[in-house]
Amino acid sequence: MPKIFAMDIGAGTADILYYDSGKVFENNLKMVVPTEASVLGKKIKELEGDISFSGRTIGGGPFASAVMKHLKKGYRVRMTKAAGYSIKNNIKEVMEKGIEIGGRLKGRHFVLEEINLRFYEKMLQRYDETLKNADALCVALQDHGAAPYGVSDRAFRFDNYIEAFSAGRTLGHLAYINGEIPRKFLRMRSAYGSIKSFTPFKNILIMDTAPAAILGAMADLPKEDRGKPALYMNFGNIHTLIVCIRGEEILSIFEHHTHMIK
Repeated sequence: MPKIFAMDIGAGTADILYYDSGKVFENNLKMVVPTEASVLGKKIKELEGDISFSGRTIGGGPFASAVMKHLKKGYRVRMTKAAGYSIKNNIKEVMEKGIEIGGRLKGRHFVLEEINLRFYEKMLQRYDETLKNADALCVALQDHGAAPYGVSDRAFRFDNYIEAFSAGRTLGHLAYINGEIPRKFLRMRSAYGSIKSFTPFKNILIMDTAPAAILGAMADLPKEDRGKPALYMNFGNIHTLIVCIRGEEILSIFEHHTHMIK
């Protein structure tokens, strides 16, 4: 029976489902845990002194906010390039914020890792499960893409949508399988690296959170209505995505920061 380990990494929490097709759906193992960004954000707020970061690219959110507040206290912050992309997808812009790019400073040091599969493996083993039996691992996370210097993340994100959908692609084309991720998506590529460092999963799917949510909602549409235009909405804590779809054709798309929608 197929098993799938699925993660949705949001701004504050990561929602996890270990799906076993041999079980009643409601009996599948589920977890909701704080994201690495939120955990680190809390730790940084309590620190005094210089800090440095290495490791992988993770989601910014509360982590990036805490780092900027730490700089305002007058402390130094240094990051490797990969860690720096957690703040902005352009290293020049990271440096302009006052963050140094380089090796470790004296003081507290953190190694960034957004997807810690060793932690989840320990959790699963407590319930007689293991990731080694998973047939696929699926991750949803937000990645605007690495915009050129001077181009906003939001504008670049819409350029990516326009490029994809003008070419007749569907939402499903935004799902990347087994590492075939465009170079501009730094956070997705970092997540893939974390997964591969743990164990050689045969099937790894990574997708942006909001389109993944819409794609999942499409599966609930009755078959007799699938040729008609339908409006799908995903309200996240940070972003809202609304898409009008007929069949698999994208008719229109709207995305904005949730707190700015009135």
